Amino acid sequence: MNKIQSGNLVFGISILISLLIVSTNGFGSGSAQQLIHADSLFEANKYTESFEVYNTVLEQGDYTPGMLLKMAFIKEGLGDVSGAMYFLNQYYNLTSNKKVLAKLEEIARENQLTGYDFNDVDFFINIYNRYRLQLMGLMIAISLVLFGLILLQKGKTGKRPTTPGIAYILSLGLIFYLLNYGISFDKGIIVDPQTYLMSGPSGGADVIGIIKKGHRVDILGKEGIWIKIKWDNQEVYIRENKIKTLS
Repeated sequence: MNKIQSGNLVFGISILISLLIVSTNGFGSGSAQQLIHADSLFEANKYTESFEVYNTVLEQGDYTPGMLLKMAFIKEGLGDVSGAMYFLNQYYNLTSNKKVLAKLEEIARENQLTGYDFNDVDFFINIYNRYRLQLMGLMIAISLVLFGLILLQKGKTGKRPTTPGIAYILSLGLIFYLLNYGISFDKGIIVDPQTYLMSGPSGGADVIGIIKKGHRVDILGKEGIWIKIKWDNQEVYIRENKIKTLS
C-alpha cells in the first residue's frame, strides 16, 4: 500500500468517524415557534393551554429538558400523579440529573407508589441508554481504525499484526453484543387507576391483583396487546393501554 492509498484510507476513516459520532437533535422552525408560544402561555399561568402546545411539540419528537419539567409541574398541579411521574422520569432519562430523584421519591412516598428506588446501577444504565447510539458509532469507528492499521502494517511487513488483530476481533465481538443484547432497562408507568394484573396474556387468565396508576415497573416483553411486567417479584401481564413506556 503506497502513501497515497494510506492517506486516502486514513481520510476516509476520519470522515466516517465524524459521521458516526456527530448527532443532531435540532428543532424545526415550526416546533421552535410552538415552544416559544407554549412558554409564553406557561408564564401567563395558562397551564392547560400551554400543556396542549407542549404535548404537540412532544408528539413531533422535539423537546427540551425544561419543557419536560414544565409538563410535570402542570400534571402535578392538576393532580395527575402518573403524568407528573412520567414527565419527571423522562426529564431524568434525558439529563441524568440526580436532583430530580428526590422529587420522584417524595411524590412516590406521598402516594404510596413503588418502583422509584434509584441506585448507582440505575444511574449508569441510564447513562448507557442515553449514549447507546454514540457508543455503537464509536465502537464501529474504532473497529474501522483497527482494520486500517491491520492493512497498513500488513502492506509494510507482509504479515498480519497480532495486537491490532486481537483488538479488532474484540471490538467486533462487543459490537455484536451491543446489537443483539446490550442492556435491557425498559421501564413504564401505570396510567390507569384500575389496572388488572393477569397471570397470562389473555382476558381469560387469572386475575393476580389490581393496582393503581403511578407505579413504575419493569417491562419484560410484549405479546400482542399484552405487556409482560414484573410486579412484586412476579411476572404478570397488563393491557398495553394501561402503561406508558419510558424512553
